[in-house]
Formats: sequence, C-alpha cells, structure tokens
Amino acid sequence: MRELLTSLPAAVAYLSGPDLIIDFANEACFRLTGDRDLLGRPLAEAFPELADRIAGYPQSSLLADRAATLETWGLSLDAGLYMEAGLCRPTLSDPEMWEGLNNFVAGNRPQAPRSA
Repeated sequence: MRELLTSLPAAVAYLSGPDLIIDFANEACFRLTGDRDLLGRPLAEAFPELADRIAGYPQSSLLADRAATLETWGLSLDAGLYMEAGLCRPTLSDPEMWEGLNNFVAGNRPQAPRSA
C-alpha cells in the first residue's frame, strides 16, 4: 500500500490520532508544501497558517448547512436562529428533558435498535 501511495501523482498524507500527527506524506505532498518538515508533527504545527481554519471547519460547515436549510423556508440565518431559540425555551424548562439529558451524560443511554 505504501508503495502505491508513494507513486501517486496527487499529494497524499496519512494523519493519525487526535492531534492529527502526519505519519506519511508522498513526494507530491512534499513538493506541494515546499518541502516542509512534515513527518511526525501535528498538522497544526506543520501548517500553523491553516490551524484556525481547520479547527473552525466543522462549525462553519454546520452553520452554512443551517443557513441553506433555513433559506428553503424563506428565512435568513438570523431570523431562523431566533425562531429556533424561541422554540427551544419550553423544551429546556421541561424537567423530563433535564432528567433525560442527565441520564445521557451519566452514561445511561438507551440501546440502539438491532436489526433482525
């Protein structure tokens, strides 16, 4: 597998663990990144200029998805989030909801349905 990845003309890197350690990068990746010292370094350390963008990606992507969904209902993002906040207030004041959340956090989660 390593031989195949090494021979690819496209840049390829393998990242591992929660810190996204760069364990492998092919020659195309090194050429693309200006021959930086990549191997064995966390992605955020190897590419500090990208760290903030990478860290913010999930949130910005989720926000863009939410905005697109709200637009289908003719709502701006601000108007939709305001409406959602109003709808959540009664739910958050419900004691049964808090009991369920506390059970979930404590690890008392319902079992997933199993297929036959």
